[in-house]
Amino acid sequence: FDCNANGVPDHCDISPGGADSDCDGNLIPDTCQAPARCCPGDVNGDTYLDGRDIQRFVEALFDASPFCFSREFCRRDVNGDFSVDMGDVSAFVEALLIGEPCPVLIHVSSQVNTLNSEGQVVGVANQVFVLNEQGDLLYSYDQASDAFTDSWGYRDGASDGEHVYFGWFGGVARHDADGSNGEQIIFGPVPETGGTWRALAFDPTGDGGNGSFWTQSFNLDLVETTLTGVLLNQFPNDLNLYGLAYNRDSGMLWGHHLVPPEFDPEMVEIDPATGQPTGVSFSSHYGVLGSSVNGFAQYGGASYDPRTQTLYGLIQGRPNDAVFHCDMAGNLLEPLQPNPRDDIILQTGTIRNLGVVISRP
Repeated sequence: FDCNANGVPDHCDISPGGADSDCDGNLIPDTCQAPARCCPGDVNGDTYLDGRDIQRFVEALFDASPFCFSREFCRRDVNGDFSVDMGDVSAFVEALLIGEPCPVLIHVSSQVNTLNSEGQVVGVANQVFVLNEQGDLLYSYDQASDAFTDSWGYRDGASDGEHVYFGWFGGVARHDADGSNGEQIIFGPVPETGGTWRALAFDPTGDGGNGSFWTQSFNLDLVETTLTGVLLNQFPNDLNLYGLAYNRDSGMLWGHHLVPPEFDPEMVEIDPATGQPTGVSFSSHYGVLGSSVNGFAQYGGASYDPRTQTLYGLIQGRPNDAVFHCDMAGNLLEPLQPNPRDDIILQTGTIRNLGVVISRP
């Protein structure tokens, strides 16, 4: 790769004696990177602004580390002037007085067409669009590896707090929580079922505490794998899933399901010990136009926010896709405004918005 187009491979640019630096050690020359996105003032990286950040902030002041393209530096540089010094003190105090969880980023995976000069579709360049807590578009980033040019690209996703993950037919990709540094970590379809990694959830208790993925593609079996894609568990069920989320507080999965015969979207609680519904569910239709069309997959991804113990989800409605935010009983919640936020197609420019992941970088 030659990201800065200087005729020198990136690994040579950042090698000893090279013309560029790589201060965060991600093997990308610093001249090719934008500053990281983060929660300024969350110096200890626990996604909350509180007294536990004070000691680390004081240490950062005395350390006065030079600017680097990393979330660690971004959290220290509270006033955003690309230096860590006494100028950050008042901004840090103000952040502590607010004392709230770090803001949510809503990652929406989308299939994006590329057009020629005559407006004809000639390929795809698939993206993930990042929205703020209110649902306004902030920025986008490329899908990793072959998903970037896959016919559909990423479907649903998940987060472990440090990273966001997305599945597609070709495997699973991992990005930093702000969407940077994407790479493929699992190659190939879901083991045993051969299906797409469509609905995806991260379980921190899985694989003996190493973490695991849960996935299901429509009405195929519910599968649990290691983070490298090795099969752990497999359960048949009667669900038709597009989205999946893991509730870290209850230890239960939640699947985004279509309910026959009307095929309205519904959030269904699933016991990971058996792979079967618990009987707890709620409608996720929320009056979105075109979100039930005779069984066509008019539902989308799902994601759990452990900080607020709430769910986010995507509905593939027509004429508008929508993102929603609700409690575990299905009651819509702020700060998403309006809720559901049904201008996603307008903001992303594509009618194929598929999955959703919540992060607090």
